[in-house]
Amino acid sequence: MQTPPRGLRFILIASILSTVGLLFVAIFLCYYSFSRSIIEGLIRKDAVHLAMSTVNQIEVFLHAIEKVSATTAHYIETTPKNLESGQDIIRYMLESNPEIYGSTMALEPFSNSGFNGGEETMLFAPYWYRGSQRLIFRYLNYDYTLSDWYLIAKELKKPDWSEPYFDVGGGECLMTTYSVPLFSTSKGDKVFTGVVTADVSLKNLQDIVASIKLGKSGYAFIISQNGTFVMHPNDRLIMNETIFTVAEARGDDTLREIGRRMIRGENGYEALTDWENNRQSWLVFMPLPSSGWSLGVIFPKDELLEDITKLNWIVGLIGLSGVVILCIIVVSIGNSITRPLTALCKATDEIAKGNLETPLPVVPSGNEVALLASSFSSMRESLKGYIRELSRTIAEKERIESELTIAREIQMGILPKVFPPFPDREEFDIYSVLQPAREVGGDFYDFFFTEQDRFWVTVGDVSGKGIPASLFMAVTRTLIKAKANGAASPGSVLEAVNRDLSGDNPSLLFVTIFLGMLDTRTGVFTYANGGHNPPYLTGRHDKKPRQIPLTKGLALGVREGFRYREETIELSPGDVITLYTDGVTEALNAEGELFSTRRLESVLERLQEASPKLIVEELLKNIKDFSGNTPQSDDITIMAMKFNGSLR
Repeated sequence: MQTPPRGLRFILIASILSTVGLLFVAIFLCYYSFSRSIIEGLIRKDAVHLAMSTVNQIEVFLHAIEKVSATTAHYIETTPKNLESGQDIIRYMLESNPEIYGSTMALEPFSNSGFNGGEETMLFAPYWYRGSQRLIFRYLNYDYTLSDWYLIAKELKKPDWSEPYFDVGGGECLMTTYSVPLFSTSKGDKVFTGVVTADVSLKNLQDIVASIKLGKSGYAFIISQNGTFVMHPNDRLIMNETIFTVAEARGDDTLREIGRRMIRGENGYEALTDWENNRQSWLVFMPLPSSGWSLGVIFPKDELLEDITKLNWIVGLIGLSGVVILCIIVVSIGNSITRPLTALCKATDEIAKGNLETPLPVVPSGNEVALLASSFSSMRESLKGYIRELSRTIAEKERIESELTIAREIQMGILPKVFPPFPDREEFDIYSVLQPAREVGGDFYDFFFTEQDRFWVTVGDVSGKGIPASLFMAVTRTLIKAKANGAASPGSVLEAVNRDLSGDNPSLLFVTIFLGMLDTRTGVFTYANGGHNPPYLTGRHDKKPRQIPLTKGLALGVREGFRYREETIELSPGDVITLYTDGVTEALNAEGELFSTRRLESVLERLQEASPKLIVEELLKNIKDFSGNTPQSDDITIMAMKFNGSLR
């Protein structure tokens, strides 16, 4: 390309540099850039100091509770034991430490003779907690030996903080528990005898976190070791969502990586889009060493940069004035090159209409107009190449969509879909359906025999959606069928599958699952639950659908080594068990209402004598009528199994 002569270039460069350089560059670059860097530096320093101060407040708060709990445990271990002293020690700890919500001395089964008048009992856990105006006493009325706060202290043999939970049967509130193990000496060895706990209501910590104010709408939140929201201004997220499920729902890789750094205990300062209001914000985060949690502080950029915005308006007005002046100069200069540019414009219109073979005007060489004509010629050739590339891209997109369709067909093909599946087995009847929310999804169901009379049923729901969830689903389904053999029970199968999923899970996916095994001769139904929705049982004499009791198991893939408890119920002829995923109860209508368990129970109550197929089809019809034209937001899976009784 030839270099244009100095005359035209000199006029354009001199006019642009003298106008834009003096009026815009000097003001905008010097004032705006310099001021912005100073303000952002101060904001970052203030945010880090604020987060650090909050972490220190929480740590002082938690350390004080840890010291009191350790002192109480030592006192119990070294003090003569009787019922009154045990209760008085716990009560005194609460009276002396108002920051503690509740406390118990939970002993190992049949190891409480010293505290119960010489009579040993299976469970012994006197519990004091704070009422609205006074301390309240009760004995814990559930098997606390299966609770995380008890198991972790027992297994680790050292004090530790539990994950947050809602204490049903105890303090009846959302809390976290610091557990200190108790030991006795037997033949020179330390023997675990129980735990002393200090319950902290999350409301107390929420008050500390809520005090953080940065800007008009900045806020703070806390996540647990697995990313669950422990504290957040949006109550809907607390204990219901993780930072990873929010990132998955938004397709936000930045938020997902931030979540990984937070649960690894790292410090950081990152820019992101606030998932609550879609505003560009900054996030500063740092760990809480005592509990393993992480504190995050979010503050919007626009609020903290209001001064920069005002300066930007001023600079913009000055720049606009410069542009007006520049336009006048350019118009006066452009009069000398109007004709060739007009011809180029006409040719450009033809090219824009798709006529890429339109001839370009011949412009005498030696100035910028000639260079422009040459550029148009190059652009035309580039457009031809771009159109060819676009055609290939469209073809590739169609291929990907075709592969997704095939993936959906493959996913649906691996699930049983021929009903009745066992025409020669009249002891039971079963029907299932799965409706993915996307091309492929994470829900699944399955049923199979491992022996003549051992019939297995399962329904699961993988966190997230799309191809990753569908692959995780396929792996989980395959593992269940592989582990359910011989004398395997539902609890042992879930433990084995959880071990395999937790051992290698870089994507941090998990699956909720219900697994049951029916003895077709006796009607005995043994089951274990991994964080899944409780199934419903209908057909009993009272004609009311009832939820099968949960076994309080964690979702698979969350924590390796978790033990899954089993329960057993005996089915009578005509009884029906209905399993489902949360896509049923959380289906939305146009007003944002949920289908809910209340509507589910109402449908099941009307279908007491119905066949499994009719139950599933009526449920789907009611969900469709309820949702109307609202797009399906989650996979929907329903399975109904009716026990007819042994016919042998």
